[in-house]
Amino acid sequence: MYYFFNIFTGCIVLSLLCITPTCYGFNCYFENGYNGYSEDYIKLKTGKKQVGQIKNWKNNISLSQLRRGDVAIFRRLNHAAIVSYVHKNKHGKVVYIKIKEWNYGTKWVDYACKITNKFGKTTFRKIHPQQVDGGFWRP
Repeated sequence: MYYFFNIFTGCIVLSLLCITPTCYGFNCYFENGYNGYSEDYIKLKTGKKQVGQIKNWKNNISLSQLRRGDVAIFRRLNHAAIVSYVHKNKHGKVVYIKIKEWNYGTKWVDYACKITNKFGKTTFRKIHPQQVDGGFWRP
């Protein structure tokens, strides 16, 4: 009985030590090594990253100034991506953009830490510029 109690107590203690917070923050970064979120990709490719969560990042260029290498900010998703191509019509209006990003997946692997099945993996998308709800940043 004493042996069972010690094993049971030990399992509870270990379980409590392994609980991650239900927020997107330091512990998620600590546990995952800072190497797979969309902002990590931005830092890797541009050498820069704004302070704080992406949903609070500031934009500094207009859509008409957009070019390859700029950063698309998705506030609602707390996500960012690198602009890899800008397609404009004959009047100079941006029609669509192609972006490269990390952690934009189809399945949550760890919802609390906002990790998808594409964590640390580069994906490509072609999107309409109005899908970018936070504007654009030139590092």
